[in-house]
Amino acid sequence: MKIKLTLIFGLLPFNILRVIFLNIIGHKISYKAKIGWGIYLVNEIKLSDYSRIGMFNFIRVNSLNLSKNAFIKNLNYIKGSFNVILGEKSGIAMQNKIRRAYPPVTYGISELKLGYNTFIVSNNFFDLTRSVTMGDNTQLGGIKTEFWTHGYIHDSIGEDRIRIDGEIHLGNNVYVGSRCLFNPGVTVANAINIGGNSVISKNLNDSGMYVNQQLRFLKKDFNSIKAGLKKVEEENLIDKVFVKK
Repeated sequence: MKIKLTLIFGLLPFNILRVIFLNIIGHKISYKAKIGWGIYLVNEIKLSDYSRIGMFNFIRVNSLNLSKNAFIKNLNYIKGSFNVILGEKSGIAMQNKIRRAYPPVTYGISELKLGYNTFIVSNNFFDLTRSVTMGDNTQLGGIKTEFWTHGYIHDSIGEDRIRIDGEIHLGNNVYVGSRCLFNPGVTVANAINIGGNSVISKNLNDSGMYVNQQLRFLKKDFNSIKAGLKKVEEENLIDKVFVKK
């Protein structure tokens, strides 16, 4: 019932009416915050002072928590069984797609978490099969960067395959250029700049500038790859899922 009422009240014509009625049904929205006209199918909304959500967003998540002066602008598609946590002065701009499949494809808890003064600009894609976190003063700049927290390895012959899941973590003071692609399970340390069109397939541990490498050959051995991973023992998953040890 709460989610249905949240949907209805999110479509009311004036901000003050949306705030009043959403608070009545149990959300925690500051009267100094703004929540724009949109589709909200959310269990728990918490908006601190001067936080704001723009117009024409579709947001269907477990919880939405915006700290002071945090923001979500317009025309974003945010859908799945995960939590969104935006730190003070952090924000998500326009036309981003952030999604997660539902069980039994996924399992456990996942979240998108931004630290202080961290920004996701426009027209990027996030797969939240597992969590994506960004530290303080970090910026995802440009457009069309993709974060993938799951991928597949197929056996050399036959139908056998496994899924590999992994969280993605970006540290403090990181800048990411346009059209980068993050693979599952990578961590980016503090004070790193990543040039556009880069593929990040392993941890970046040393501060500095990183640019894309030339295409190179990697020999694939299905069994040796699987031996270096840990199987997820979760009931009813539709795939064989592994994570890095």
